[in-house]
Amino acid sequence: MKSITGPDWAVLTGLASIHLDYVRYVDVILGADLQPKYNLVQDKEMPEYDYGYHPIAREGFKAIFGYDPQDIEHPELSTEWRQYRLNAITTLVNEIVTIAHNKNQKVTAAVFPFPEMSRQMVRQAWNDWNLDAAYPMLYQNFYQESVNRIGFATEQGVNSVDFPIYSGLYSPALQNAEDFEKAIRLAKENGASGFSIFTADNLNADQKAVLIKLKSEMLN
Repeated sequence: MKSITGPDWAVLTGLASIHLDYVRYVDVILGADLQPKYNLVQDKEMPEYDYGYHPIAREGFKAIFGYDPQDIEHPELSTEWRQYRLNAITTLVNEIVTIAHNKNQKVTAAVFPFPEMSRQMVRQAWNDWNLDAAYPMLYQNFYQESVNRIGFATEQGVNSVDFPIYSGLYSPALQNAEDFEKAIRLAKENGASGFSIFTADNLNADQKAVLIKLKSEMLN
């Protein structure tokens, strides 16, 4: 992988930090709620959805191990091939972090729910990244799970890294005020430094009331 360092790197005046999104491979396995949209039943890893077999990656892998990953009978089972691709993303992110930190800029990233799942589903080993904070996208509805999953996923992330975790809540799946409040409390109880809200629309009145209530609690 070529270095991205160089004299052309510049920092915009007034820039607070740099945020990374979609730093991963395309989904190897889609969330359970999304699979029907594409007429898929992914009860195992399917070769046609396992990405990263481009010539540069294959040549780089072969230079280390002496064989092309496409020559393996079941490349999806090769821990070496998986780790090679995980390392490719991690190297890119950590180069960006080094450059940014040299310019006194922080780097954060939106990532998949927790590291082990992220490695499997999108080849994203974000617990190996030198971030200043992460915003895991804990979209429990995408995986046909209950709100309780937000607490579980938050805990996995917090226990896997030494930087702050801000639990990412998907507000369209938390329209009910009780669910929205529960999600926030679960994030806090499981070690999150805070939470972020991902939404394609504005919060409803009940959700806004929950935020006002919780803010009042914290101030008192």
